[in-house]
Amino acid sequence: MSATKLQLQAQAFTGKTVLVTGATGSLGQQFVGLLGRHAQVHVLTRDPEKAESIWGGLPVVHEGGLQDQALLDALGGEVTTVFHLASYAPSANEKEPEENPLHWDVTVEGTRNLLAAAKKGSVRKLVFTSSTRAIDGSDTRYARAKQEAEKLVLDAQGSSLDVTVLRLAPLYGFPDRGNIASMVRSIRAGRFPPLPDMGDRRSLVHYADAIQAMLLAAGNEAAAGRAYTVTDLQSYSTRGIYESVCRHSGTPMPGWRLPVWALKLAAKAGDLLQNVTRGSMPINTEKLAKLQASALFDGSEIERELGFEPVYTLEKALEHEFG
Repeated sequence: MSATKLQLQAQAFTGKTVLVTGATGSLGQQFVGLLGRHAQVHVLTRDPEKAESIWGGLPVVHEGGLQDQALLDALGGEVTTVFHLASYAPSANEKEPEENPLHWDVTVEGTRNLLAAAKKGSVRKLVFTSSTRAIDGSDTRYARAKQEAEKLVLDAQGSSLDVTVLRLAPLYGFPDRGNIASMVRSIRAGRFPPLPDMGDRRSLVHYADAIQAMLLAAGNEAAAGRAYTVTDLQSYSTRGIYESVCRHSGTPMPGWRLPVWALKLAAKAGDLLQNVTRGSMPINTEKLAKLQASALFDGSEIERELGFEPVYTLEKALEHEFG
C-alpha cells in the first residue's frame, strides 16, 4: 500500500466530524496532519499554544483534558468518530515511568469519561489505541491501566456505538522521538555498545502503518467490538536492529561484542547510581531485563480481517532515512 492509498483512506472521512485525543503526541501529530486535510478534526489538549504551533488553524482546538466531563459531553454531541490516543507521557527523568499513578487517572478514568460522553452524544465509532504492553505479561501500572481501559472500551460496544481496540507494537519512523530514534542517535554517536544477540525477538510497527490500521478500524464494520494487535509482521532482535542501523547509516560496526556478564555488571552499577542520584540511568537491571526479554506478537488477524498491509519494515524505513 502506497502513501497515495493512505491518502485515499483518509479521503473516505471527508465531511465527517472527528475528535482526536492525545493529538499533540508523536502519533497524534502525524495522524491529525493527514486526516485534517479531509475531515473536520477537533482536538482536545491542555496546551492549545502547542497545537497552534504544530498545525496552525488546521484542526478545531479545545483546551481541556479527559477529566473535563462537561467539555467531553459537548464534544460528544458534535462528532461522529473518536480516535482515542491519549495517555500519560512520563518525563524523561522519571525513575519508574511505568508506575506513575497518572497512568490510571488518564488512561482508565479518562477513557471512562470519554465513553460516557460518546454514549450520550452523536458518536458512532470509537477507536482506542492501546499497546502490546497490555498483553505482554507486564505487571506495571501502565500495563494494568491499558488492560482496564481496553475492557471499558470493549464493554461499550452496542447498538449505537461501535468500538475497536488497536494494540500497537512499539512505534518507529519518527525522526527525533521514540526508543528506536533514540537508539539510532546513540549508535551513530558511538554511545550504544555493540550488544550480543541475547535471543530476544520483538515486534515493531511504523507510525504510518499504525495510522493505516486506525483508518481501517474506523471505516470497517467488521472491526466492531474487536481488538487487534498491530505490527509490521516482522521479527526483530536488539542485535539485529543495531546491525541494521550501522549498515544503513554508514556507522562502522565494531569487531567485538559486549559480553552479557559485562552488561549485568553495568546494570548493577546503574542500580546503585540510580539509588544515590534518584535519577534515571542509561542501563539498570530493569532495562537490561527488557533488552533480554522477547515481545513478539501475532499481527495477522488485522491483516486477514481488515486487509491491513504494512508498507514499512525497519529496513525500509532506515533505507529511506539514510538514502
